[in-house]
Amino acid sequence: MGLREENKSRRMARVMSSIRLFLARNPIEDLMMDGIAAASRISVGTLYNYYGSKEMMLVAYCRDRMQECFAAARRLVENPPESAEAAYFELLSIYLRGFGALERPLVGSMIRILIVNQARGTGVAGFQRNAFDQLRVLTRKLKDSGTLPTSAREDSIAFVLFGICSDLLFQFSLCNEVDIETQVSRLGQCINLIYTGLAAREDTPPNLRGTNT
Repeated sequence: MGLREENKSRRMARVMSSIRLFLARNPIEDLMMDGIAAASRISVGTLYNYYGSKEMMLVAYCRDRMQECFAAARRLVENPPESAEAAYFELLSIYLRGFGALERPLVGSMIRILIVNQARGTGVAGFQRNAFDQLRVLTRKLKDSGTLPTSAREDSIAFVLFGICSDLLFQFSLCNEVDIETQVSRLGQCINLIYTGLAAREDTPPNLRGTNT
């Protein structure tokens, strides 16, 4: 790493530290780019050059805080449990707990960003792209191993499961009485219902699928 890159890395580290200190004492609504720039001892122009907007600066902050979460998710996808239900649950519970370790108001802001991006079909590096790609890879591995029906569609499963996680995290962000482990438990219940339905459909004769009895 050259001197320029080292200086940039140090400045960005100061920005991350300044955001964390600010959120520990103030509501997220009061966070402003000029205030973070002053606290980080850099110009506002430099801050915008690094992140482009307040929204993307907060995304970068979350990504920085969740590095261990991302690493744990990568390790699980490389060597997933044999059970499809356990594999999906363990992967997504890593993300839930990673978000749950952030400041609660920040979680709400991030989930709103993620929901909008999901509806638009876009993603933010480190969140949707990581989670969607990992869910697709996991589904392909489970299909190849024979633990998931061959009819399972990677994109559909990723979209549904990510939507469930978004809903659970949004509930968490809005209600202080709900802790993240409660939401992890609810995630497990949802995945169990989905997986049971997939297994039941695979066992149903083709001429009866999609019909009412």
